[in-house]
Amino acid sequence: MKVSRNVFTLVIPFILGTFILAQDDFSDESETSSVVVSGTVTDDSGSPLAGANVVVDETDLGAATDEEGNFTIEGVDLGSSITASMIGYENQTSYADTETVNFTLSQKLIELDALDVIAPVAKFRETPVAFSDVSKEELELRLASRDLSMIFNEVPGAYASMLGGGAGDSRVSIRGFDQRNMAIMINGVPVNDMENGWVYWSNWDGMADVTSNVQVQRGLGASNLAVASVGGTINVKSSAADMEKGYGFKQEIGNDSFFKTTFNYSTGLMDNGFAVTALLQRKTGNGWVDGTWTDAYSYFLTASKTFGDHSFDATILGAPQQHGQRDGDNIYDQEGWASFDGYATEYGGDDFRQVNTGGRGSGWGYVSSENAETIKMGTDESLDGISDALFGGIQHTKKVGDKWIINNRTNYYHKPVYNLNHFWKINNQMSLSSTLYGSNGRGGGTGPLNSRGDFLGNADFGTDGEVSYFKYINPPHDENGLYEWDKLIAWNRSDWDADGSNGVGDADYIAGEYRSKAIVRASVNHHDWYGIISTIKYDELIPNLNLTTGIDARSYKGVHYREVVNLLGGDYYVDFSDDNDASNADKVKRVGDKVAYHNIGYNSWFGGFVQAEYTLDALTAFLSAAGSNTSYQREDFFNYTDDSGEQKSEKADYPGSAVKVGANYNVNDNINVFFNAGALSIAPNFRSVYLNYNNTVNPEAKNEDISSVELGLGYVNPSLSLFGQNMAYKLNVNFYNTYWQNKQLVKTANDLIYNIEGINAIHSGIEVESRLGLMDGDLDVYGILALGNWEWENDVIASVTSDYDRSGPAYDVEIYAGGLPVGDAPQTQVVLGARYLAPFGLVVNPVFKLFDKHYADYDPADMDEPLNNHFQIEAYNTIDLHLSYNTGDMLPVPLTIGFHMMNLTDTEYFADYRQGSGGFYGAGTTYNLSLGVSF
Repeated sequence: MKVSRNVFTLVIPFILGTFILAQDDFSDESETSSVVVSGTVTDDSGSPLAGANVVVDETDLGAATDEEGNFTIEGVDLGSSITASMIGYENQTSYADTETVNFTLSQKLIELDALDVIAPVAKFRETPVAFSDVSKEELELRLASRDLSMIFNEVPGAYASMLGGGAGDSRVSIRGFDQRNMAIMINGVPVNDMENGWVYWSNWDGMADVTSNVQVQRGLGASNLAVASVGGTINVKSSAADMEKGYGFKQEIGNDSFFKTTFNYSTGLMDNGFAVTALLQRKTGNGWVDGTWTDAYSYFLTASKTFGDHSFDATILGAPQQHGQRDGDNIYDQEGWASFDGYATEYGGDDFRQVNTGGRGSGWGYVSSENAETIKMGTDESLDGISDALFGGIQHTKKVGDKWIINNRTNYYHKPVYNLNHFWKINNQMSLSSTLYGSNGRGGGTGPLNSRGDFLGNADFGTDGEVSYFKYINPPHDENGLYEWDKLIAWNRSDWDADGSNGVGDADYIAGEYRSKAIVRASVNHHDWYGIISTIKYDELIPNLNLTTGIDARSYKGVHYREVVNLLGGDYYVDFSDDNDASNADKVKRVGDKVAYHNIGYNSWFGGFVQAEYTLDALTAFLSAAGSNTSYQREDFFNYTDDSGEQKSEKADYPGSAVKVGANYNVNDNINVFFNAGALSIAPNFRSVYLNYNNTVNPEAKNEDISSVELGLGYVNPSLSLFGQNMAYKLNVNFYNTYWQNKQLVKTANDLIYNIEGINAIHSGIEVESRLGLMDGDLDVYGILALGNWEWENDVIASVTSDYDRSGPAYDVEIYAGGLPVGDAPQTQVVLGARYLAPFGLVVNPVFKLFDKHYADYDPADMDEPLNNHFQIEAYNTIDLHLSYNTGDMLPVPLTIGFHMMNLTDTEYFADYRQGSGGFYGAGTTYNLSLGVSF
């Protein structure tokens, strides 16, 4: 295990300070008389409940009721509290004031908490991992309809940014590991893409409005699954069906014409034992960054029912959406961005940070209404069924006000997810929890596609199939950098010169029709994803030992191709990518035809796990082990002919494993200490296995190995007396060290694909989280400090291929990474916040955030010689202000009003940066205003 020594010096002051604050509480035990307590447990109708649990609180005493609902417990101290519980019923607590205690339990729905065994939820002073909870109330107070990921900027060691600024285009890192190396779950089900590990937050638009709790476990975490939780685990838990009947409405408005409407309805617990809750949402807006409009829906439906010892919960959620994007081609350094200072557009942009254009074909601009009517997609030509059904076509051409715009970078997707959860209480010691889930994602993203005759020095655009396509259009643009699409459309409606003087070569294929030189294409990614997670838990297998074991199985099929979306004034496009297109006529492509590539990725996963948890007095310890097998296969319909017998690759199998151990010890009522350690072996991702768009299995693709150790200390005192004031205080401090070996990276830079294998990294640091409650709980002051030290350990050799000459040979380049800091996330984080419950229902919550030691993400093209200038983003801080007001009983129907201002001081800062290229600025001041009512 590699450890960065200088981090140890940061731990000692916090540990010493905590012990100085610690106050031991001692009390004399007095003798009390004990009795035999007996009684019955019945439901509201008076019928006996067999198998109910009756326990004496804070003791090991308890019993289960018999067939008649009777129980008997010996040795109960008079006055002890006794609780009766049963799945599907509300708990009831009474006191042993007499020798007879009877209980009447009211029926209720199973909460999703009963399924926490699927995705173990960490508990304070019990689970030996570093974690933070974000409650539903905190989301409502501070998220302000941003991407759900943005709340994680207020979690120790985490960082989130909006990247290009499009709705749902955000990303999150924990401890310097991006979301490909985190386990992100919804109700315990992993949602990371099974081919590349990425998470597309636009698929979960509206998720925050149905979330009951988010838990962020940093490091290897408490999950039993052998998932890639290198940086951490984020589990988003949706709300269960409400037991009370009711409905609500919420309206939100914000900057740049943001408009969001939400309806929700709950049946409550009906006479038939079912309860149903539903939500429907509509969101539109122009986006803070120019051209990043959003047009989205979201829906949520959950139904619950209890049948004796069995409880079921069925959920479906989805977010069909389209939104404009700002692509990574449109990044600049500070000087480049400054060149746009003073620019303005009729679209509304007047800030250089809002610029969304570049010289490589990705961007937006105006188009005449005449041309817009000519080229916009209607319902006559089918692209993706789900897109046409919901939106009437891919809206890269959009009317904003009285103007038409084209942004050739848009994302359109719909990924409904459906879960069926089952909980079965087999007996007083055993329970079975299972989740059956599925998802059918449909959609993709648009972008430019161009024909170039001078590709790789070819004077003519050949017909031999060796030239596939070229990415960049680079249309003419005005003084503000906006593309002049009318000129490009006119160019597409002109003849090609047979002598190639236009630089594209070759004559028209079809007389009387115009051959488009540049088009808008869609990169389509359809997938079908099914799985099951089933866990059985055995309490008290032997005294003080609980055992949990289960399986995790998944099947994934991802269909990938490009298709013609818009010919931009032309009548057809010519594509040379498909080896099955033997004649020129076969190469003619029209709207909806596939171009560039067409392949399928298959991924199957099967895993098993077992965990033993030991609890004795103040000690809780666990040991878990998990194994898995990831199986990949690739099918390619363009690079291999139909009769070749080579369209489907051989399968590639990669076994994985995870071993974790940890313990928590409660020193006294105030202090607890914990440690955890573990080792992961995780399979390489799909793109590392199949390189350069072919079916050959990469023999160098190997598992990545991760080892980690973590130490933590907690302090809590609900009645701390300090400076003559009573207050509640909570502090968590943890140190981590993670060693990552044989990391595999596939990166694209300057039209080249770099396959980087065998690079190692060391991530270590300290995280502090504290909270102070004052004024009888009306004032809550909280703070976060995270200090990291993340470095690459070694130089490596990268295999390089062309992204476009896909049949070309690979060559090796040395990547000088050793000793460089890991980039793409700040290594220093400070958060200070205060939540004040003012009179008359007003809540005021300012939040200060500071980020520093944020190094650029490295471009492999700039690392083929030692880097002496490690670009570091200038430290920055922002202030957000959140206000909430509830009218309470002042009105017949309570209203909740929310107001939020993000980046109150309009700080200019880079949120993302790529070494040698440039980056994106974070958003300036934005706001959100909401009005909600519930009945």
